[in-house]
Amino acid sequence: MLGKVSAVPVYGVDVSKLKLDVFGTSAEQINNSKSGIGKWVKSLSVPSIVGMEATNGYHEFLAAVLHAAGHTVYVINPQGIHALR
Repeated sequence: MLGKVSAVPVYGVDVSKLKLDVFGTSAEQINNSKSGIGKWVKSLSVPSIVGMEATNGYHEFLAAVLHAAGHTVYVINPQGIHALR
């Protein structure tokens, strides 16, 4: 017997110093700033799952805000990602 399929939204975020490229059911770009991150996080349904690459500390505020808002956050080691190429 098959179990229920979860309808939890899943997002991937490409992190850079100034911008965040967000990929889910669509793609969007937001500013990597307190106001840009806050606005985006408030638009998400809780819970959501968000994965991102650890990028020179530029991901830390985003990860903290998402976690505080009740989302599941995955911060992925970039060396592990590059090993898959």
